[in-house]
Amino acid sequence: MKKIVIYLPWLVLVSCVIFLIKQILRIEIPIDTGDGLTHYFIANAALKNPLMYLDHWGKPFFTLLTSSFTWFGYKGIIVFNLLIFILTSIIGFLSLKELKVSVLLQAIFPLVLIYSYDYSVNILSGLTEVLAGFMIALSGYFLIKKNWLLMAIGISFLPFCRSEGQLIIILGLIVLLYNKQFKIIPFLLSGFLIYALIGWIALGDFLWYFHNDPYPSESSYGKGNWAHFWKLKTTYLGYPGLAILVSALVSIVFAIIKKRFFQLRLDFLFFGFSAFFGIVLVHAFFWAYGLKGSLGLTRVATIGLPILIIACLYLIQQLNFEHKTPKISFVILFIMVAFLYNNTIYRTSKNLGLDRSVIQAANYIKENKPLNAHVFYFHPLFAYSVGVNKFLSDAVYKEGNFRGNEEDFLALQYGDFVVRDSHFGPVEVRLPLAVLAQNKEMVLVNEFFPSQPGESYHGEKWNVRIYQKIPIEKQQKVVEQENHKVTLEKTNFKMRPKDTFVGVLEQKINTNTSFMEVEFQATNEGGFLVCDINNNQTWTSTLLKQQEKIKIKIPVTQNDFVKLYFWNPDKIENKVEITDIHLSTKSFHPIIKR
Repeated sequence: MKKIVIYLPWLVLVSCVIFLIKQILRIEIPIDTGDGLTHYFIANAALKNPLMYLDHWGKPFFTLLTSSFTWFGYKGIIVFNLLIFILTSIIGFLSLKELKVSVLLQAIFPLVLIYSYDYSVNILSGLTEVLAGFMIALSGYFLIKKNWLLMAIGISFLPFCRSEGQLIIILGLIVLLYNKQFKIIPFLLSGFLIYALIGWIALGDFLWYFHNDPYPSESSYGKGNWAHFWKLKTTYLGYPGLAILVSALVSIVFAIIKKRFFQLRLDFLFFGFSAFFGIVLVHAFFWAYGLKGSLGLTRVATIGLPILIIACLYLIQQLNFEHKTPKISFVILFIMVAFLYNNTIYRTSKNLGLDRSVIQAANYIKENKPLNAHVFYFHPLFAYSVGVNKFLSDAVYKEGNFRGNEEDFLALQYGDFVVRDSHFGPVEVRLPLAVLAQNKEMVLVNEFFPSQPGESYHGEKWNVRIYQKIPIEKQQKVVEQENHKVTLEKTNFKMRPKDTFVGVLEQKINTNTSFMEVEFQATNEGGFLVCDINNNQTWTSTLLKQQEKIKIKIPVTQNDFVKLYFWNPDKIENKVEITDIHLSTKSFHPIIKR
């Protein structure tokens, strides 16, 4: 039993790694098709274009370490993050051992990390936050060991892992001043000086880090409120992380009452808690005031999560359990709570959202594009799906950057395509649908929308539209859409607490059809309208909202078998009126050759 307890942290770590490997093997579509794929493209492009090693958006130190992994494709960069998670856990164990924290409490460390939804997704997406979190934890380990030189050097490279590293340099400065390590302070700039010299040689700019800052002062994504990160705390902390944070705060009170507080490693506690809460507060400020390109993404909070967990477990140890039984009980209770609230763990599944439509659009272009036509796009997943790197020049596929006016289309040749998606199209690409509608030569040749309805952060419903530039004299008249109403036996439905399912429609599609549109309104909030196509081959659900008329659009084709029903998992009472169901056939202008 004693040997098992000694190796318990490593057994837990192995279990976590097996879980993550299982998730990696199940990934069908890259999980983060925005920043995650962009970091992959930058790291991969650096192998052919060394200047990409200094790309600010890609995070130069991350690019340096990951570029060789991209030889193995996108999953290579995920494997890199998995290795960093393992190293982070090892640093966590070593730090806790140095702080004389029980082996039983050490075993909690990797569990808390992967039970953070955001942290697990970061690993599985190839994002930079995992490396930055490791670097902060590594610097914290050197702080515990009082190896001030290595601590300062480790911190100095953090701005090249994540921009939040600038805050960590300030915290490192305070720690060194507190410990009177004045001679070590200049080494906090060692990473910057190395990269500044490289930039001076390669770019002719010693201060390129500041001059090439990719984050605009005013965010194009709008702004939120100060409570945003607080409301979503379980997304980046997870319920287990929240539990140990509360336990740590109780431990601080205990240490103060017992007059042990000033016997603790206050410099480490300051560094750990300030790193985590400092990053959260800075991003809360940016989001509240719409600054530095902030979109209110909670994943950034996980940068300080590893060091926070170490600090919390160190404080929990101060409760000073006299016997192993209470410690074992605490760990068992923790694990039970973790598995009870395992909804914070990421589960890969078939992506039915916008990403699936982007892939469909890419496949359509590959199969139908004339050989001499160019394709302008922006979504990174489109580039990934057609097999190109958006940061390397390509004769056919080109990243489209528009200015939101008619002049955008003058450079396009007749026969060229624009693939416009609802996520990046309105803001990053500056290509509103109204601008496309005004240009009579830009003709819609196909449209894709996902089985699972949804909308982007700016309110536009998910869709991907493909336009081709066609001379007006060559355009053909097209009947865009034909609708066929579906008649129901009844249009008003009642869900009672005893009802789990309430059927609406079961029908085989016998005609040429593009999609089914359903319009409905519920009396109260709760329950879902579910569309099952071909016995769960495609399964989507839409939440019922109080007195809100909802219209959904579901892709269906001839010979599909469609089931519509209401699902009442919470056993509530609700009334729903279906105001319209119709099948539509949408026609598009045929593609032309130059």
